[in-house]
Amino acid sequence: MFVGTAKNEKRLLEEEEEGKYGLPILILRDSLLVKVGQNQFKSGILEGIFAKGVTFGKRIPTAFYPFSADDPSSYILTEISPILLEMQMNDSEFSEDELLHKAHQYYDYLDKKEKDALRGRIGFILSSIKKDQDFRFVLDRQKKWKIDRDFSPVTLKKAIQEYIRKLEREEEPSKLRATKLGDFASPA
Repeated sequence: MFVGTAKNEKRLLEEEEEGKYGLPILILRDSLLVKVGQNQFKSGILEGIFAKGVTFGKRIPTAFYPFSADDPSSYILTEISPILLEMQMNDSEFSEDELLHKAHQYYDYLDKKEKDALRGRIGFILSSIKKDQDFRFVLDRQKKWKIDRDFSPVTLKKAIQEYIRKLEREEEPSKLRATKLGDFASPA
């Protein structure tokens, strides 16, 4: 199947008539995903479902997926750092949920398990920063977080960037040190 948006529906249908795809085409129209064109699903059930369209509670985002709980901590911190700077400038206390709502445009679409995993990763990253003697710019306020106002925005940005570099060094995979083919184990 080929999935497109309402913006390119007309072009996709023209190309389908030319025989370019040979697959069913699904079009996303705000919160409705519907099958268009002449190519059919092999499954009658799918054909019936998508012929009527599948409606979602909200408009489905079609932009970049920012990060997941499986991404390295350095990458996640890179993605949430603008929000941390904003929270500090606004002198705001925030929870992991509040931070994720601002930093992750798909957060509302995730299932409970993925949300729990992301909250856990954010909590772990913030706790790690709080515990690190060299980078204590995060304060814990009984289930809420706050960025220390004693840091200027410029100093905070530099501290975050330095902490990201520290995480990247810790996350680097160990390098293979084999110098010749015989140094590698042969499969049994």
